[in-house]
Amino acid sequence: MLPIWHEISRDGIAKQSPSLVDKIARNTAVSTVAEIADEIAEVVQEAVNT
Repeated sequence: MLPIWHEISRDGIAKQSPSLVDKIARNTAVSTVAEIADEIAEVVQEAVNT
């Protein structure tokens, strides 16, 4: 599972769910939804091809 932070900051995550703040996540403030989707598709495709 890959958390995707949308319209929330790292500080907001820390306040609402401290256990998630140190997890690998993607943030729509840093990458577009399309970029995140492309990255996920690439990883899934690599897994399918192995």
